[in-house]
Amino acid sequence: MLTRKELKQNAKEQLRGKRAFGVLITLVLFAISWGAMLVVMSCWGIGNAFSEGAGIAAMSVAYVLWIIFACMISTGYSWTFLKLRRGEKNGVGGLFHPFRRFGKVLGANALMFLVILGMYFISAAITAVLAAYVHPALAVICGIAAVVLLCYVMLGFAVAPYLLLDQPRLGVCACIKRSRKLMKGHKWELFVLGLSFIGWYFLVGLTCGILSLWIVPYMNVVMANYYDELVRLSSGEKAEPEIEKVEAAEEIEKPEMIEAKMELEVKETEEVVEPETVAEQEVPVPEETEEPEVTEQDAIQEEITEEQESVDEPEE
Repeated sequence: MLTRKELKQNAKEQLRGKRAFGVLITLVLFAISWGAMLVVMSCWGIGNAFSEGAGIAAMSVAYVLWIIFACMISTGYSWTFLKLRRGEKNGVGGLFHPFRRFGKVLGANALMFLVILGMYFISAAITAVLAAYVHPALAVICGIAAVVLLCYVMLGFAVAPYLLLDQPRLGVCACIKRSRKLMKGHKWELFVLGLSFIGWYFLVGLTCGILSLWIVPYMNVVMANYYDELVRLSSGEKAEPEIEKVEAAEEIEKPEMIEAKMELEVKETEEVVEPETVAEQEVPVPEETEEPEVTEQDAIQEEITEEQESVDEPEE
């Protein structure tokens, strides 16, 4: 697993040259969110023009719709920076990509929200009973334990939004189970990673939220890197022993393989050179074939001279 420093360094490298895009899409997210909230408030005012009950009902419906809308575009925001981290084609329209998988994205977020909300109400009820009928100190301890448990459960859901993008065939429950499986043994690690940004949170507050245009994209890319690292580790757990065996076998066979390769190379070079040397040796052969022709002429000339001598000799 990469360290926090390595995750952050990778995020900085991936954002290099794309900071303007990060600021732009964050501005769009904030503008849409606040615009939707203004619509909710205006619905309350319009409803109150008829009656107080109508105003409350209109505001309640508008608020629920705003939560659904905010859930969708916040998921799209996470997806956008996951794609940016991977170098995929991206744009501001990526904020609305979750609407293509409306039912699954809404179902997963609703299920996670209901689980956390149910745990909150149960822990609050137990804490109230302990404070009223047992002892306030015990209620405080129970409240702290409930907060720790809620954080534990929420950390288990941390990578579910990314799985909705990467594994669209997974069902809602399967997606949440997969998220919990990936986060098994890594919850404390992610918690510490989140705490490492605490200094930035203070600076965002001091700048009245302006610095968040710079920090929020950076944090999302770090989280996208963390998710991809979890996926890599989960896929590498089964393949790791086999890879180690193959590497060990290669290391054992390495010296012998090198010697065999050297011998093959030497033989190949000898086979290539031999035809050339034979060709070079056959070049002077025509000169040797000329010598028999010269000796045959001499022999013919000698025969002619011998015949002439025999004719010239006198008879006895």
